[in-house]
Amino acid sequence: MTLPSGVLIEVFRWRNYIDLRLTMSRQPQQDGACSNFDGSASDDTTEAVLSRTGFWVPDEDLMFDRRERVAWTETEAKLMADCPDSSKTRARKECVGDLAGFRGTTLTTEMQLCMLDICYGKEAHTLRRAEDLGYLSPPASQ
Repeated sequence: MTLPSGVLIEVFRWRNYIDLRLTMSRQPQQDGACSNFDGSASDDTTEAVLSRTGFWVPDEDLMFDRRERVAWTETEAKLMADCPDSSKTRARKECVGDLAGFRGTTLTTEMQLCMLDICYGKEAHTLRRAEDLGYLSPPASQ
């Protein structure tokens, strides 16, 4: 889908969620999880981005009329069970730091999802791992 100002959104539909690829030119005061596009990787760490943007989108900036609660799925639980213990330990330590002051340090859904990202963050796509392990069927052709 093409939007004004040359913004392109590609939607990848999967069985249990969607991925989006957003392509656009740099915008004034742009910042977010991927970067602020100032050419300096030193201020693109998780801690630096969260200090500038916060953990949640402010209520007044939501695109929809309510905030949806994120659920921990059976597939994610299976993937986490396959994450090596050493990776889980490292992930828990990193996520406690990343989420401190935002949602506490208990094993909430946000904590679980943060840990899953770290366990499989070096893979091109966690969904492919889930399919390889037989946890999902590939999406139907469109």
